[in-house]
Amino acid sequence: MAVATIQAGLGIVFADLLESNGGKLAKLSSKTIQKLRELLPPLTLRENPVDLSFSGLDFLRLKTILEILKKDENVDAVVFCYALAPPAWVVPEDVMKSLFRNEIVVYISDREDFERKKRTMADCILFDSIERAALALARLTHAFN
Repeated sequence: MAVATIQAGLGIVFADLLESNGGKLAKLSSKTIQKLRELLPPLTLRENPVDLSFSGLDFLRLKTILEILKKDENVDAVVFCYALAPPAWVVPEDVMKSLFRNEIVVYISDREDFERKKRTMADCILFDSIERAALALARLTHAFN
């Protein structure tokens, strides 16, 4: 599993919870890591989890990074962790809908907003909790290994 986020803390917490419940983070290939280093600023996490920081608000860059992660031979699934943030950090709903196809998204917001996202983002698996997502995905890891 590869983890990407705009907020580093969420990715780190998710990764810790996933691994402490028996799940496994992918070891990204050197080719993938090199591409990420070319696209992301030096202060970001560029291995796994991948922290896009503010550069993730460039939606073309975010899409490119998700594609790079999906193409890595060591990655079976991509998880994107995002918490509703200050207005300047909000990923517009139409962008989220177009970006996320077949990813697993952890989207933390208020209940009403989450329910709206569930209806509009039907092409991905959507969780409203880091803990629930990590536990569910760790169990899936056990089921397929």
